[in-house]
Formats: sequence, C-alpha cells, structure tokens
Amino acid sequence: MLSSVAGVAGNIGQSNYAAGCTFQDALARHRIQHQQGATSIDLGVMRTIGIVAETERLHENFKKSGSLGQIEEDEFLALLTIYCDPERTNMPQTIGKSQIAMGLVTPVDLLERNLEPAEVLQRPLFASFSQARGTNQSNTQSSVSAATLFNLAEDDEQRVAVVLEALARKLARALSIPPEEIDVHKPLHAFGVDSLVAVELRNWIGKEFAADIAVFDIMRGRTVAAIGELITKMSQLKRTKKTVASLEADA
Repeated sequence: MLSSVAGVAGNIGQSNYAAGCTFQDALARHRIQHQQGATSIDLGVMRTIGIVAETERLHENFKKSGSLGQIEEDEFLALLTIYCDPERTNMPQTIGKSQIAMGLVTPVDLLERNLEPAEVLQRPLFASFSQARGTNQSNTQSSVSAATLFNLAEDDEQRVAVVLEALARKLARALSIPPEEIDVHKPLHAFGVDSLVAVELRNWIGKEFAADIAVFDIMRGRTVAAIGELITKMSQLKRTKKTVASLEADA
C-alpha cells in the first residue's frame, strides 16, 4: 500500500488525510500479526512527479519545512521493485517490517549541518534520531540543547555566545539560508525578517531560553547581537541558576 509520511509526522490542515495514512499503516501491521503479507510505504515528497512537483507553491512550502527530503523517481521505483518481488511475498515478515518511511529528514541530518531541527522533529517520537549511530551523546556537542549550554556557561559573555549561535541557526532555518550568512552585527530586517518570522522567533526564544521578548523589540531594528544580549538579560534560566546557587550556599 502507498501511504504517506503525513501519517507519521502529520500535515497541517489535513488530519483526515493523515488518519487515512495511519489506517493503512495499522492495517499492514494487523495483517503481519495474522501471518499475512502486507507492507505500507509511507512516502514523502517526490521531486519530479506528483502533485508537489506540479504545484510550485506546495514545492516551496515543503522545501522550507525542513522535515522532509526529496525522493527521486528511481529511488521510489527501486523500493517498489524490492517489496513487489513475488518471491518476497512468500517470505515471513516481522511486525517491524510492515511499515517503511521514505523521505523523512531526521534531526541528526540537520544537526550535522548545524541546522536546527523543525518543530515536528523535536517531538519524543523522533528522539532516537537526534544522535548519529555509533556516537556517544557526550561526543556530539551539536546534539546538546542550547538551554543546557546556556546553563553550563560561566558568565554572561559565554551565555551571549551560546544564544547568538542558536539564534543564527534558528534564523537560517526560518529564512532557508546557510547559518554562515547570518551577520550578527546586522539588524534582523536586513535578512528579511517580517512579523510572522518575528512571532516565530519570540515563541522559540520563550521556549528555549525562558525569556519574554516582545515582538516590538525584535522588529525595532536591533542587531542580532543586541537581541542575543537582550535574551541573556531577560532569561529566567540564568536567574533560576543563581537562585539555586544561592540556596545551596545558604544550606
């Protein structure tokens, strides 16, 4: 059965479509449990064929999402060749092989390119994909959250550096540009940050650094570096750390 990764990662405004895809996945699993053959292929974005390839707006939206790769036609046909092999239909299958996801970008794919994973990829469902196989979490600095590095910093200078690095990655992902193109000495509007991106940044700042920054402060022409300093100043993470240290000293 041809299903879609929408059943795994979801798709805004298409809950009915995602539910149908999930049903196909469940049906394949059910058949395997009863010793019957079945495979549900959760297909992502096809680059050259299909509705996304034929609709420029959809193509651009998926390109900016950051959670889906692009599948080539020959890759898809090769997968069908394997799973439609008549000899394979007689082979015993396990429940884990009843569902194949194709075209999902894992968090580690983005972390290795110094990009922040999309919001959907930060769900617990994808937690095991945030670390490359054969590596230790302690050996992969990029896999450590910015909030953790912020709390480990010894002074405000180090905290600002952590914020600026995370902010540059966030801006790069939101604007679909390489992180190295973010000049922290330029104002945000120089990168084309509009009100929608500003709201997204504000929500991310609140979630990542526990800092309540107004959209006005983001849009008023401050440089990226100035925003980083403001986040460090307003962050509740730093205050919590100081409070804990004070309580420990009193004890």
